[in-house]
Amino acid sequence: MLANIALPVYLPSAFWMLVTLLPVVLVEALVLFARLRVSPAVALRASLTINCVSTVAGIPLAVALFGLFGPIADRLVPPSPDPSASWLHDAVFQAPFLMLPRDDSQFTGPTASFTLLVVLFVLTVIIETLMGKRSLPAADSNQRRRAILLANGVSYSCLAVMLALAVYKSHS
Repeated sequence: MLANIALPVYLPSAFWMLVTLLPVVLVEALVLFARLRVSPAVALRASLTINCVSTVAGIPLAVALFGLFGPIADRLVPPSPDPSASWLHDAVFQAPFLMLPRDDSQFTGPTASFTLLVVLFVLTVIIETLMGKRSLPAADSNQRRRAILLANGVSYSCLAVMLALAVYKSHS
């Protein structure tokens, strides 16, 4: 399960972005339903709208980051020899922030990926909080803000676990 702005950054394939957006929308709708006590239909519609907007916002960011740092990352971290694992390798080790020289540390790529994840989380929460004002106008602003923060915390926690598993797999 991936989240919002991070979708286009970690999954540049449109197909996989759409596939992973569905569970994000459902989980975040469940959080909005439980925390804001709105109807399931309102929670689902708000989650779908908010997540689509933040995902679309991530596309130009992903293009810019990969355009700027992708060629550098390709030189620093060679692609995985296993074609089935190449998307995991690309997501974890060729993250856009991989502009640092790869020294003896095997953790430069994962550290960059997790650092980028924190930045993307903050950007997602900001965009979704702004969109939440339109999608959930009846909810109390403080409750709405906390619910959006919690919903994205759940989504990004799942992404962090997936990245950690990818790092573990690549080093075992």
